[in-house]
Amino acid sequence: MRVMKTNRIALAAATVVAVGSTLATAAGAASSPAFISGQVVAVSGSTFTVSTSLSPTGKSKVSVGSKTAMSEQKTGSLSDLKKDVCVSASGTKSGAKITATRISIMSSCTDRPRSGGPRGGGGNPNLPANAGFATGTISSKSGSTLVVKSQNGSSTVVVNSKTQVIKSVKVTTSALKLKLCAFVRGTSSDGQKSVQAQLVQLNTAVNGTCTGPRGRP
Repeated sequence: MRVMKTNRIALAAATVVAVGSTLATAAGAASSPAFISGQVVAVSGSTFTVSTSLSPTGKSKVSVGSKTAMSEQKTGSLSDLKKDVCVSASGTKSGAKITATRISIMSSCTDRPRSGGPRGGGGNPNLPANAGFATGTISSKSGSTLVVKSQNGSSTVVVNSKTQVIKSVKVTTSALKLKLCAFVRGTSSDGQKSVQAQLVQLNTAVNGTCTGPRGRP
């Protein structure tokens, strides 16, 4: 009887250990936030592969679902700069005016950086001293002059024929193409070797290099 009782105790202990090991394995495989970016190197339906140093294998397989938000940065025009549109402008500042070299049109100004970003000679020594930035909503437009209003005031932004206008448009998986750059936010359970995407932003490589999205959400 004592032998049988001892065997039962040993069997119960082994069961507890096995269950604990299974639970630990499951916990280790739990999904965690994932952020990757890089160039698209393969596309198959709603799945695509990104070449990225953020994955231990150098590549990350991304799955797009029905709830994934997808957008692509495309070239806009000066006519897209209208009242109540949210923008982020960068260029050179002279007095109270900023002559924009680039303006990005954004879907929302919520939780965006305030007008008056980093200045040269201040937080970022790589920027020229006359660098100018403005982020906010266009409150008025007169010819080539915009007034961009943010939480801490308004900025006057001047646009010209050399100003690059970029806008973000909603797209589907049909927009996925080789050599496009992708920024992906989602979840992963294997160290970002595979990612279930919540958000995908696409843009064209600059000189063959992916520099990441402008103004992440």
